[in-house]
Amino acid sequence: MNIKWVLPLVLLLCPQAMNASQYGKEEKAMELANVRALIHQNRSVIVENFNRQVAAENLEQEKSDRLPEIRLGGDGYLDNQIPLGSTSAKYRNSFLYHFKLSSEMDLYTGGMHRYVIQRMKKEHQLSEERLHMVEQEVELQVYVLLYDIHRNLKYQDFIRKSIELHEKEYNRIQNW
Repeated sequence: MNIKWVLPLVLLLCPQAMNASQYGKEEKAMELANVRALIHQNRSVIVENFNRQVAAENLEQEKSDRLPEIRLGGDGYLDNQIPLGSTSAKYRNSFLYHFKLSSEMDLYTGGMHRYVIQRMKKEHQLSEERLHMVEQEVELQVYVLLYDIHRNLKYQDFIRKSIELHEKEYNRIQNW
């Protein structure tokens, strides 16, 4: 998985990364809460969430295919050229209409719909599991990078203290 986006995300989540003295437990807790909220904005998580939604819609479509199809159609028009009686000089207005209702349903498909619905349910379940797995992978990568930043900040603090100690010792030796 490509993690080019993770480092900028981590740097945005912890602006205190440049100053180790301000990096306390409360800031870490807030950053970890932000990580969980921002995971859903990751591109791979969005794609997997879309795939899960497509699988759910396909399942609902397949379930609706088992129901009978009902069609209602009709047309109507106004005919003002209908002659009245035996004289063709008199006409009356008439509204003619036609309606049609039809229904279609497969009576026996050999269990095909049941099999397809079961397969769609499994695909939907797999897509949900994939989404959960991708969310966990992204969260793990972010936590690993946060840990690396924290470790490097501690190392930076250790080096800074070591330099200060060596400078004091150097000054003490120089002044002796």
